[in-house]
Amino acid sequence: MDISQVGQKIREYRLKHGMTQEKFAARSFLSSSYISKLELGKVKNPTKETLEYIADTIGITFSELVSIMPLHDQPIVNADIVQTPKYIEYKQAWDKLSDEEKATALRVIRILLKME
Repeated sequence: MDISQVGQKIREYRLKHGMTQEKFAARSFLSSSYISKLELGKVKNPTKETLEYIADTIGITFSELVSIMPLHDQPIVNADIVQTPKYIEYKQAWDKLSDEEKATALRVIRILLKME
């Protein structure tokens, strides 16, 4: 997947708002190395969730973000998942966390995933 347009959009937003990759990463629940790879066009298949986090951070809708991607690169959206009550509950709880709490939660999740 060529998502270089998304990487350019991230970089433009960051620079316009005086943000480092680290700060953008914390706000979008991603690692700074992942943001760097996105900006350089080195990410092949970002997930829908990743693109949603980026869109939320930039302040645009998922659809607006995806619309800047070439049509053949746009992800397939599974609306059934994002409309479940549990998903909505978790998303609302996540949105209430501070940037620091989100970064901590992501570190814990990564540790747990390595335990599998």
